[in-house]
Amino acid sequence: MKKLGIVAVTLMLAALFQTAVCFAGTLTIVNSYPHDGGTGLQPVNCAVKIYFNQDVAGAQFLETNKACFTITDSENKVQPVTVLHDSKDRTMVLVVLNNTLASDTDYKLTISGDFTATSGDTLVTDRVIHFKTRDLKKDNSTSMIMMVVMFVGILFFSTRQMKKQAKKDAAEGKKEEKVNPYKVSKETGKSVAEIVEKSEKMKRKKEKAEAKLGEERRSG
Repeated sequence: MKKLGIVAVTLMLAALFQTAVCFAGTLTIVNSYPHDGGTGLQPVNCAVKIYFNQDVAGAQFLETNKACFTITDSENKVQPVTVLHDSKDRTMVLVVLNNTLASDTDYKLTISGDFTATSGDTLVTDRVIHFKTRDLKKDNSTSMIMMVVMFVGILFFSTRQMKKQAKKDAAEGKKEEKVNPYKVSKETGKSVAEIVEKSEKMKRKKEKAEAKLGEERRSG
């Protein structure tokens, strides 16, 4: 009986020990922005969000946890950061870059295995998130191309509108040329010669104005 009791106690202790091992160090990262290998992060006002499976905003670990986040560039140069917590989401940590990052460059965020949750659980092993910043030169080139396309489009539609207006003016000019001086004379009581002379003056004036406008358009 004693042997059976010793065996039973031993099995219980082993089970308890295994359970303790299973629950120790259960803190883990469940998500991040950017994701590991992410690209397109803006170099200006850059920040990385890390989401854990536990509350990590415990006051007793805030100061020591700040030293657990390190961002380095491709040459392993450490970038200055500020570590912040969100009171509304206690599972999230925000790592803010204090300086503007280089464009189109690889960076690495290392989170120490010593990072501790409010419960006292740690990550146990270091975790790494790789990310790359946006290519601002490429963005600027794309913007310039879009501006050129817009300018060409505006120029095309403006020219098209000017041609339509010119056709309209020409049509109106033809209508004016078709004015019957005898009919106008009868309606106004003026002589036909007077009406014809006035019509010719207006015609010459209009031709000069159109010629001047054409020169301004060509010179512009």
